[in-house]
Amino acid sequence: MKGPAFQRSYQGLPRSVYFMCTGELLSSLGNFVLPFTTLIFTQSLAFTPGRAGFLVTMIYALMYVPGALIGGRVSDVIGRKRSLIISLLGRAFCYFYCAYIGPSPLLVPFMALAVFFMGAAMPAYQSLMMDITRPDNRKTSFSLEYLSRNVGISFGYLTGGFLFNHYLYMLFLGNAVGVLAMLLMIVRYVPESKPTVELIQTSLEEGDTGERAEEGGLISAMMRRPLLLAFSIVMILFTFILGQNTFSLPIQLNELFGPAGAPFYGSVMMVNGLAVVFFTTLITALTMHNSPVKNVSLTGVLFAVAYGAIWFYRIPAYFYLSAVIWTWGEILMMTNARVFIANHTPMSHRGRFASVIPLLTGSGLAMGPLVMGGFIQRFGIRSAWPMLAFLGIIGSLLMTVLYFWETWSSDRFKKKKEQ
Repeated sequence: MKGPAFQRSYQGLPRSVYFMCTGELLSSLGNFVLPFTTLIFTQSLAFTPGRAGFLVTMIYALMYVPGALIGGRVSDVIGRKRSLIISLLGRAFCYFYCAYIGPSPLLVPFMALAVFFMGAAMPAYQSLMMDITRPDNRKTSFSLEYLSRNVGISFGYLTGGFLFNHYLYMLFLGNAVGVLAMLLMIVRYVPESKPTVELIQTSLEEGDTGERAEEGGLISAMMRRPLLLAFSIVMILFTFILGQNTFSLPIQLNELFGPAGAPFYGSVMMVNGLAVVFFTTLITALTMHNSPVKNVSLTGVLFAVAYGAIWFYRIPAYFYLSAVIWTWGEILMMTNARVFIANHTPMSHRGRFASVIPLLTGSGLAMGPLVMGGFIQRFGIRSAWPMLAFLGIIGSLLMTVLYFWETWSSDRFKKKKEQ
């Protein structure tokens, strides 16, 4: 993956994309705090598991969601780069302060504030990536960004585990340094990308069906994008299925292998991470000429095969095979869904769309434990896998319908423009 083939796959992208991806890599290398939040609460602060779970849930509900909504609006008003810089500075400050105070109940409010700034940074970052890319290079750009993030996360987990056990303050300090490294990349090498008033006016007059600017507020703009709204709703199915990696899968492995289930689950998820690193470039190249929505429809098929087959498994090695297959679907979903969303987001509302749509599509992750918990309690863990396979096929069929809808809309616009 490091040779000429890898380099050719990502040649010719906008200069800012390379610096954004480098910043993402550096930030992910230092992403120590979030994966270990529960352990910080239960071990370092001696909270009960119930209290720790409640705090984690409330922090994300009360801080991340408002942060994302505010950040989306701010990035559309003052600019993506300015909004991102403010958010990254706020997050870095919180982590520096947490490193300074050490194990203390004061960690909770400052970790919560860091989550707020993380939520505010998300739509600014996403809309900036939309601005600096075009439909013809977005698949490659988002693939490189996805790969950069996962390479960083893989090494970050290993380092974070060591730091947690020996130097807790370094967990926060390292996260702050990673955020600042990303901030410096953006300040120095990435220009402000917010569309000018003239560009928005030109877009309104040209009538482009994809990224054409819209007038009015967020709700009215979204209602004028029914295809994008339908896509986002169908994506809930896919995030629901993928979320079972962290809920249903460990339950299944624990039932099959007892005390050996937990370490085996860790090794399965390690295969998932390695597969992302080794297959992202290849899968992007092989599916480059497919439309994004068609690629996402393939995700449903791969999910159906990977998760449905778990119903039959008793031999550990087969779970590794499923991990590779669902990772192929994850790669297709994570890279192409963002491309589709970017291609159908009005340039005038990118920040706001980038705040709301991920919350909508990600609701499948939030609902997963609640829905599957009740389902497993009633029907048993083995019944989960045929049901997930069925949902994967349904999702694939719905995405296929959206593919034909998109094709029909595009052909209709072309004919109208020719007249």
